[in-house]
Amino acid sequence: MNTMHKLVLTALIAGLFCGTAWGQARMTDAQADGLKGKVKEVSYELQRIEEKNGKSKTEQRFVSHITTYDQKGRELVSTSHSIQGMFEKTIYLEIDGHRAMKSEMTRKESGHPPMLIVGPVPRSTQKPDPRYEIKYLDTYDERGNRTEVLLVGNDGRIISVQTYKFDESGNQIEWGQWKELEDAKQMNRAIVYPKRNFDKLPQRTIEVEGRKLVIVRNYYVASKYDATGSLTDSLEFDDDGKISRHVRYGEYEFDALKNWIKRTNFRVETKNGKEALIPEMIEYQVIKYYP
Repeated sequence: MNTMHKLVLTALIAGLFCGTAWGQARMTDAQADGLKGKVKEVSYELQRIEEKNGKSKTEQRFVSHITTYDQKGRELVSTSHSIQGMFEKTIYLEIDGHRAMKSEMTRKESGHPPMLIVGPVPRSTQKPDPRYEIKYLDTYDERGNRTEVLLVGNDGRIISVQTYKFDESGNQIEWGQWKELEDAKQMNRAIVYPKRNFDKLPQRTIEVEGRKLVIVRNYYVASKYDATGSLTDSLEFDDDGKISRHVRYGEYEFDALKNWIKRTNFRVETKNGKEALIPEMIEYQVIKYYP
């Protein structure tokens, strides 16, 4: 067997044992965020549109959050801003071979001590690990799409499960958030309105570190795309499976790498059997790339 044949055989064997189908690399964080190319930083900015007396008024543009990535597409740091003066910084790291994060929240004004983000009702199973707050346990399909993310607190509690479905073109067409059933019921008792109907929500049982847990899907969104892969519609569903909110995306602008840099969100309302589009928001992505 000559050298070339040995190299080909070695590559084929390696492909058989990789985590996804041969030639299918796992989705990066940047790709999961819908980005193309070697993205270094994205500043996500918004302009709200106010409808008053039949006229639209565009408010001042502001920064919602900024995310940085390394050259392999992994999230490094994300900073979120709010118009109330709060500032949240999330640092992404790797713990025991898994994605993880730590964060803090402060006010923009100096002199205020940092505050840790308050999570869901504690259901601790172990002593907290000070290295991180949340660890992400990812599942991928044969195409390398990230189809499920289990969020585990540093004390072993299950915070939530995120599930994703993709079409043949790799577009994310469904997103679901699942909570542990007992936690969801406890949160439901604490709210006044609207109360959740758990009998109508999908449930499933998962096993985590030897524990069997019943989880319930408490949030579900379906998405539609055009022929170019641009998001056109986002539909949120209530407990009865009916559309509770429908957003349409249009008026796109793109950069040279086909990443969108501007788009407008319209709330879809049905009046007299006809769709009416109500402009709500202009979104911007200010993108910096690695050379």
